[in-house]
Amino acid sequence: MNKGFTISELGIAFPGGLPAEETKALVRRAEAEGFRSCWVPEDYFDGGAMATLGAVAAWTEKIQLGVGLVNPFTRPPALLAMESAVADLISHGRFILTVGSSNRDWMENKQGIPFEKPVTRVDEAIEMIHRLISTGELDFEGTCFQAHGVRLNFRPYRKDLPVWIGAGGPRSMQIAGARADGVLLSIMSSAPYAAWARELVDRSAREAGRTEHIPIGAYLPLFVGSREEGRKVFAKTLGMYLTRSADQAIVQKSGALPEEITPVAQQILRGENPADVVTWELADRFSVIGSPEHCRKRLAEYRAAGVDHPILCTCEGISAMQMMDFAVEILKGI
Repeated sequence: MNKGFTISELGIAFPGGLPAEETKALVRRAEAEGFRSCWVPEDYFDGGAMATLGAVAAWTEKIQLGVGLVNPFTRPPALLAMESAVADLISHGRFILTVGSSNRDWMENKQGIPFEKPVTRVDEAIEMIHRLISTGELDFEGTCFQAHGVRLNFRPYRKDLPVWIGAGGPRSMQIAGARADGVLLSIMSSAPYAAWARELVDRSAREAGRTEHIPIGAYLPLFVGSREEGRKVFAKTLGMYLTRSADQAIVQKSGALPEEITPVAQQILRGENPADVVTWELADRFSVIGSPEHCRKRLAEYRAAGVDHPILCTCEGISAMQMMDFAVEILKGI
């Protein structure tokens, strides 16, 4: 069997809107158990990631702190650079920023922000953030963003604060290889999709003349139990993504055949319960669910596909603390 991961190589994710005492208990336990990192996504409107991670920085000492992800629509690049540099300062160099495009519904329908040139915006944002944090100054004239005479009035903890990209399709993978310090793959990433991403990122890095290894992280839903329990628990989340993303690379490059996906997506769109139509084969492909032995095997498959930094996350109805119990159960002592 391919080598899997130890707890010290894993991240754990939790939402930003939890009560303070619950968040504190989660991150302190994650650090005590030896997890590599904790991550807070910014899913509208579950809670703000930056404010949450500021508190987490004060509650912890060693664990890495990742925001995954924020977008350059609601926070312009210079503001993202300032916020990230402060988060890195108060955490003494433990912060990882991930910038991604978000989605049209959250921007246009929920906030009235035109969702224009999302990938170009992310590309320009990463360049601007790198420049401002590394030099303390920024003058930039781009397609989407302009900034003139920007100066940081404090000294960042690190000039090389890592800026990752939340990547999904081929163009963002190319940007990752050329410019980003890491890549974060969305929930529902399969091992074949991760291998496809690794190939594109590495090729782009070579073309850009980069020699350093670019880490790939991936949000991986975790559930330990029987196959049937795992299938039912993950079905709602998977069903939502299958109906929204069937034409995107994350599904197209998963290795699942159209005849496996299309009937399931159509049944869910007609109102059928995802737990009644999602098959074990589909659920297993897009997650880490099942017996402890099977979960360890699945994690090893992700490592073989090129994932360096798995980030375990919850399935529908499973708390972050329960998910941490699962991780400790399958990996403690490995």
